[in-house]
Amino acid sequence: MKMKYFVVFALILGVVVILPKLETTYQKATLSNDKGETVQCEVSWTGFGFGETLSDGKYQQCIDDYIDQGYVISRNEKRVEKVGAQLLSL
Repeated sequence: MKMKYFVVFALILGVVVILPKLETTYQKATLSNDKGETVQCEVSWTGFGFGETLSDGKYQQCIDDYIDQGYVISRNEKRVEKVGAQLLSL
């Protein structure tokens, strides 16, 4: 019987402590060249919000490839959505 209470308490604690810190980060770079052509490089990742960690090198490689072709970054956007806050508000 005590084990059931412990499991319920652990689940509630997990929802209250861990879930609000969960966030999804979206990053998008728009690059353009002198001919008026534009391209976009995008990446998104989900983490616990304890630090800026982006292990996906494909985003930076995409930007580097277009810069090598003569493009320049015209806009760089970063958006963070708190996944935990969205789930708790349901």
